[in-house]
Amino acid sequence: MKSKKNKKFDRIIFTEDKLRIVKHYKGEGFLDIKVKKYSFSGDGEFIDIVIELYEEFRTVINEVKVFGNKLFSGEKILKILNIDKNIPLNYYYLSGKRIEIIDEYAAIGYIYAEVNYEILDKESKYRKILYVNINEDKKAYIKEINFDSIPLSVRNICYKENYLNNGDVFTPSAIYELQNNILATGNFKMLSFEALGVEEQSESLIVMFKGSEKRSKWIAGGILYQFADKGKLSAGWGHDNVFNNGEHLSLVSNLLLDVKMNNWINAVLSYKVPYLLNTKLIYLFETEFNRERNELFRNYEFSVKTGIGKKIGFFSIYNNYKYKISILDTNVSNIPIRIQNATTNSAILGLHYDSRNNPFYPLNGFKHYIEFEYAGGILQGYNNYTKYLVEISYYHTLLSRITNAFKIYYGVIIPYGISVNRDISIDEQFTLGGYSSVRGIMQDSLGPVNEIGTRSGKMYLGGNFESRMLIYKIVGLSYFVDAGLLYNEMRSINARNIVFTPGFGIFVKTIIGPVRFDLSRPINVSGPIQFYLNLGNSF
Repeated sequence: MKSKKNKKFDRIIFTEDKLRIVKHYKGEGFLDIKVKKYSFSGDGEFIDIVIELYEEFRTVINEVKVFGNKLFSGEKILKILNIDKNIPLNYYYLSGKRIEIIDEYAAIGYIYAEVNYEILDKESKYRKILYVNINEDKKAYIKEINFDSIPLSVRNICYKENYLNNGDVFTPSAIYELQNNILATGNFKMLSFEALGVEEQSESLIVMFKGSEKRSKWIAGGILYQFADKGKLSAGWGHDNVFNNGEHLSLVSNLLLDVKMNNWINAVLSYKVPYLLNTKLIYLFETEFNRERNELFRNYEFSVKTGIGKKIGFFSIYNNYKYKISILDTNVSNIPIRIQNATTNSAILGLHYDSRNNPFYPLNGFKHYIEFEYAGGILQGYNNYTKYLVEISYYHTLLSRITNAFKIYYGVIIPYGISVNRDISIDEQFTLGGYSSVRGIMQDSLGPVNEIGTRSGKMYLGGNFESRMLIYKIVGLSYFVDAGLLYNEMRSINARNIVFTPGFGIFVKTIIGPVRFDLSRPINVSGPIQFYLNLGNSF
């Protein structure tokens, strides 16, 4: 009941409460339940409510019989019904089970199947026998999958994603799966379908898809400020439907500066073909340039990555090949000395899973990836190693306003051959710390000191927890705890050395992601409070 002690009395709510009481009793088999009478008493400010019920006897199902079924056995129908002997007669329960039985038939193409109940007295009016009468009817087939109502710019994508053929058995689950596969390409703002012929119970159906294209060209930008002396600018351009074939072309650049004019410049050009040679294989070409300059060293990196992948539902599996060259000069008395001219030739095999409902502001779903990289050996190059990466993220929203997000990650690099003694180049080692990993500490400030005075390592472990709560329309608060450590080898791991950094922030949701202001500070190591102004969540 919604009417509670010490709450204001409302006659409309009280009327609804009486209906709830009757529904509850009927669900327990008391079909003759009635509110015999009710009365109010009190001094005007406080009232007492007395409700008198007429229950009579409970009605139960004593026996169940199934008729008309040929495709499914009576045992299977009874298993779906899940009715024990002398279970209370509940019409709401039976209505739900009718839908389950019809869904079983629809899953094999019998979309016109009907299930009707007949309930008769067995020994008395309170002991019933349930007759389940099934009309399986005929199987339905696909006459045509029609995309004529889809804009020409994205119609070809529909044909590429379609795996159903004329003459296939029509099942709602297969049509919904096709709809989800087309939407998953990211090129559609809206997509719906209609099965023509269902109302006439036709044996052959035309499935008509209708939809609209999502804006394919985009320009993006972002800014990150970390107190007290660092800032990051990001800009990007992209086209998500080059040649009307779902091909993606993008150029993204980043600039990181501090007050001493130390800088890091990054640019990535990507080109992805989702239907390589009219197959479901995905081809990727990506080239990246990095330049980092400060008073201690200068580093230049150039890499090319190409490979093939395939998407299966929420899963993506890929096999990439990478060529990378890194040139590192350090300064002694303002004289540059080259200490590294390293190449990395590697093959990368990965498995990616993403069921998030929104990549900019996920409310529910998972995101995982596992990646293995083999460098050197028969592929040649300066670096010889195997690398293993694992990351697991989970998002869950409560009461439509509170989103809890979790992430754990692990990575290890194992050198072999000549790299065991001379180590792998600094550019291939892990770094940890900062907004995207462990907030509350300076960027890349965890781990052992390397030969040029920065910090890097070959094994990292970390995790993040964050709770994001909307407090007013698009404005929200967040609380988070980050943790991580970075070592040079696995046997050095000591759980007591994990750095923990709690923090909190405020954010505003926008159509391109949340604008956030966060602050954080480590609790088990010394360090000042770090402030962040950023577009987008850290994970």
